[in-house]
Amino acid sequence: MSGFGDRQWVSDFGVVTKTLNSLSADVRAWRQGTGGARTGAELRSRVAKAQASLDALDDGLADITRDISDKELRRRRDQVANARIRVDELEASLERHAASGGGAGAVGGGGKNVGREPARGPARLSGGRPAGRWGEAPETEETVDLDARQLLELQERTMQDQDRGLDILAQTTQRLKTIGVAIGDELDLQIGMLDDLDEDVERVSSNVQRETRGVMRLHQASKNGYSLCFIGLLVIALAVVLALVIRG
Repeated sequence: MSGFGDRQWVSDFGVVTKTLNSLSADVRAWRQGTGGARTGAELRSRVAKAQASLDALDDGLADITRDISDKELRRRRDQVANARIRVDELEASLERHAASGGGAGAVGGGGKNVGREPARGPARLSGGRPAGRWGEAPETEETVDLDARQLLELQERTMQDQDRGLDILAQTTQRLKTIGVAIGDELDLQIGMLDDLDEDVERVSSNVQRETRGVMRLHQASKNGYSLCFIGLLVIALAVVLALVIRG
């Protein structure tokens, strides 16, 4: 798998995927005792070859980083991580069956783990997040039987659909921005009108207070005028009474 190119990587990954599908069926048949002449050692050898192919695919991603986007690079790394999970589960299935006596001596060295590599930790998808049992983005029925050209066409259609979705999202965002600007302008206008109303209220309140003070002064003056008239009438009445007394 040397000299990786984008199309070559997709083609090789499709081959590995089909190999894993076939291997899964063979392991299941072997565990059920319907595997014919296949042995645990043969199946384990095929598992090791699949693991080596995934290692080569993982290394090959470094050769095509300039040919694909960062998003596509993360997707392919996730695909490799998901495939590693399948390989690890197939290997574990063979070991469990051998340990239970169903395949004694079939997996090298009479069921012992001769030449077995150290167990790997749980596979992780790009970004460091752990994958689920079959990862977060497993092969689907739509892609599992596609060749390299069909996979590329599917990828292009998917990217076009995503681009159309992004265009719609951008248009919606632009409309929301326009509505937000219009709402902001309306709020500024309403705030200006409220400021004008507040000034009018203050002016009217000042006029009302001034007029109220004028009315109070007028009322006070009126009260003082009535008092003077009453005093004048009393003085006149007293003068008349004195005049009558003097004449009498």
